[in-house]
Amino acid sequence: MMVVMVMLGGRSLLQAGPVEHGDAKGERLHETMEHLGKLFKQVRGSLKDSTKYAAAADAAAKMEGLVLEAKTLMPEKVEKMPADQRAGAMKQYRLNLCELLGQLSQLESALVEGDQTKATAAPDACAATMKKGHEQFREEED
Repeated sequence: MMVVMVMLGGRSLLQAGPVEHGDAKGERLHETMEHLGKLFKQVRGSLKDSTKYAAAADAAAKMEGLVLEAKTLMPEKVEKMPADQRAGAMKQYRLNLCELLGQLSQLESALVEGDQTKATAAPDACAATMKKGHEQFREEED
């Protein structure tokens, strides 16, 4: 049996460990999500031109990696919750990211296949999942 180890930010994705939190981790989550958003806009802007699908598929794969990284981080909003509510909130947070990961994988597949119909439909599902996650887990800005 062969085990493939994927590294992301110097950390194995197979590495089990606690979810990271704290001020520096909150900033890291913010930066991760900002990068994800920029790549998402880039992919969306490429969907009308099939000659850009290869680059868009690469961007979608990078987005998948960012979602995997985000799963290891605790949102500030969750960190501020009473301890007895955190586990349930983290469960919902991770499930939301799992849903997004699946949608991004479908988007990447559609781009690799060159299926414009699927590729142009996929971002709407991703956007809805991201919106739901932001509503639940993003701190309100002043």
